[in-house]
Amino acid sequence: EFVLDENTAYTRILGEIRSDGGERLYAYGPEGFTAQQAVGGGIEYPLLDGLGSVRHLTDAGGTVILTRGYDAYGNVRAAVGAGSSRR
Repeated sequence: EFVLDENTAYTRILGEIRSDGGERLYAYGPEGFTAQQAVGGGIEYPLLDGLGSVRHLTDAGGTVILTRGYDAYGNVRAAVGAGSSRR
């Protein structure tokens, strides 16, 4: 299930409840997706590529916890790390 903000040019996901019961909140700034937080967990920050896809995810201390690679069609071809991101 998702909580959506439909009051912007593009609908944004503000939160989600996953099938495993985990909840995650998302924050946006002027440049788009800026942070996410699992309920009861720490804040994580995405490092986006030129297309807005998450290349790396860092914890609050700046340590990279997720790295992703994509194919030419935007599909994730490799992911290394313990983090997760909706994008």
